[in-house]
Amino acid sequence: MPGQENINYVKRLLGLPGETIKVENGLVFIKPKNADTFQQINQIDDGIFIDDQHQKQIQQLIENNYKILNLTNNGPLDFTPEYLIPMNKYFFMGDNRDNSSDSRVMSGVGFVPKVNIIGKVWFIWFSIDTKFSLTKFWTLPFHIRYNRLFRLVK
Repeated sequence: MPGQENINYVKRLLGLPGETIKVENGLVFIKPKNADTFQQINQIDDGIFIDDQHQKQIQQLIENNYKILNLTNNGPLDFTPEYLIPMNKYFFMGDNRDNSSDSRVMSGVGFVPKVNIIGKVWFIWFSIDTKFSLTKFWTLPFHIRYNRLFRLVK
């Protein structure tokens, strides 16, 4: 991401150069290049995601065949201005929509230059929860999310 090129992020590509994108009530709208109207990206309710780590139930949606999480439809990231995506730049959003630093945060991530895109995620090879601490490295086996190891990503 811009300003943090030494860190690899995993975000979903939603907007291409020349397109205009906006978010209203948590719904994503895209106006294709040279088009006059926005098209809404469909979101289908997919039940509840149980976040064992934070003891929360989170609404899960399917958007373009990908699962996303939605805590609220009226948070600060659920309403954006219209963003016209510049040439050679791209618009990315995280799947945990209400808790993601992504292209909606222009003062942070903003548009991503093509040169910063390094590839597509194919599978999750390792995953630990946020309670793990290197100062207690011997507890690692208790913090591995085994159900996510080597899982394919669409």
